[in-house]
Parts: sequence; C-alpha cells; structure tokens
Amino acid sequence: MRRARFIAVAVLAASIASLISVPSLSAAPDGPSPLEKAKSFDFTLSLKVGGSGQAPAFSIDTDGSFKRNAGEACHVVGMLGTLNITQRAVAKSNQIWMDTGSGFRVAKKKDFDFAEFCASDPAFWEEFDLSLPAGVQGIAEPLNGVASRRYDLSALGKALSSSGVFKGLPAGVAIDSMNVWVADKGGFTLAFDLAFSGSTAEACGALAGQSGVNIPTPCFITVDSDSLA
Repeated sequence: MRRARFIAVAVLAASIASLISVPSLSAAPDGPSPLEKAKSFDFTLSLKVGGSGQAPAFSIDTDGSFKRNAGEACHVVGMLGTLNITQRAVAKSNQIWMDTGSGFRVAKKKDFDFAEFCASDPAFWEEFDLSLPAGVQGIAEPLNGVASRRYDLSALGKALSSSGVFKGLPAGVAIDSMNVWVADKGGFTLAFDLAFSGSTAEACGALAGQSGVNIPTPCFITVDSDSLA
C-alpha cells in the first residue's frame, strides 16, 4: 500500500514535470548548474498545483544539500489529495540509501522517485534548463548573501509559450511569470520561480492527468526553487 501511494504521487509529479519542463531559451550552450560550479549548496523547491484561490490539490516540497566529492541528500514531501508521502535519499559515489518511513536502506538510483525535483541531482537541471538568451538584461539583486542578478523572463516566456516552444503545455495553460537569479561568480542558476495558469476545464484536467484529483477551473502551477551556495 505504501509503495502504491509513492507510485501515484511520483507518476503525477513526473507528468507535471514533463509538462512544465523549461527548454533552453538560448541558442548558446547550456549555462552551468551549481553542480558544476559550486563546492557545496543547500536547496529547497516547492511545486504546487490547484484551483485558483484554493489550497493546492497536489504539491511536492524538497530540501537537501550537495557537497562536491562528499555526496548529496534530498528530503521529499508529497501530497496528492488525501495521500501524503515522504522519501529521503542520501547518495555518495555510486551508492544510495533511502528512507520511506522505516529507516535508511541500501537502494538503487532508479528507486528514488523524485530525483528531478532535487537540485542536488543532474536530473533536476535536465528538466529546468534556464540558459539565458543573449541580450537579456538583469538587475543586481543579491540572493542569500550571494552577489547575483535577477532576470525577468516573463514576457519572453509568454511569447515562447504562445509560439509552441513549450510543447508540453496543454492548450489553455499560459506562463504568467518567470524569474531567474544567476550568480555573478560562476554564472550558475541560484534560484528561479515559475507561475502558470489554466483557463479551461480541459487544461486543468490535463494537469491532473489520471490521478483522479479534481483541479477546479481556473487553475495554477507554481514552482519556486532556491539555493544557498
């Protein structure tokens, strides 16, 4: 039963990740991630899906850390309707230990259901490739004590979504805002926030997938990711 709950949440999480995964906005090679440039960092992520003005019907919250040559750790809390799950993973070299509520045990990487929501894992940066287009101007805005610049890509994101670049977005789902913070030193992504909204029952139903959870119209998706390098 416990595994069934994990599968239900993980399947919907993967579906939503594929819908809102951000393609490279630049023709240049992908920008560096913290995994490449930072010696260590802590992170948080919060993804929420629901009806506008209502409590989320689905959410994923993660927090953890990355230390070069010392491994990574990620803690996941998921909610789907009345289902609640938690999963912890600690990885070093080619070994991984997981805890789903009964203590840590040796596991396989494929057993960790939520790697794409943990900024300590390369899978996360494959989903959210936020390379900046040439010519985009940011404003100086330090984050968590790190000198950085914030880039408001909201207008560009809206234009790209209407042109079909975000191929996973269902018809009727629009990008409302997209902000990215990039470290001055190293040029890697420190944080980002994304907001989407759905204006039709078909669009909101597509976000729910086969989960059976009702997401009222209009609906929303928000993603907030933050790193402390």
